Amino acid sequence: MVRVVIATLVAMGIGVDALFPVTHRIIGGGDAFRGTALYAELDPGRGTMRVSSAGHPPPIVRTASGEVHVVSDASRYPVLGIEPQMTATSAPTSFRPGDTFIAYTDGLIERRGEVLDDGIGQLAELLAEVGDRSVDEVADAIVGRLGPGGADDVALLVIRNVS
Repeated sequence: MVRVVIATLVAMGIGVDALFPVTHRIIGGGDAFRGTALYAELDPGRGTMRVSSAGHPPPIVRTASGEVHVVSDASRYPVLGIEPQMTATSAPTSFRPGDTFIAYTDGLIERRGEVLDDGIGQLAELLAEVGDRSVDEVADAIVGRLGPGGADDVALLVIRNVS
């Protein structure tokens, strides 16, 4: 249901920053639903991206030159099902030819007894190491080394700007 709601809102022209507050109003709050979501608009032609998160781990980008950074310019909202108390704004950030974008679920980086930031750091280090390989090889290396080691599901998306 959430995927359909988000896809419909995007098709209707709801912008990156308004997407999750509107989604929340449609799916409702209370005990009806809890879940995280990430939405990214990647514009390879312009070499930019905008990201919004609803309680989801931040994406990571490896530039063509090998620099790795956690995307911090996203509009951030609480988990879907918890009403946002504020509005947030994302800033367009660079997504140039040769850059690699990584989105993932917390099952990839979260381990009992470890700080979540440590898992994000491990993913960033691994991306720095293998990020110049093909996207399939990058995905295989990440899943092979980091997941699934926990009890949670693992999803990973690797996109390279080839424009």
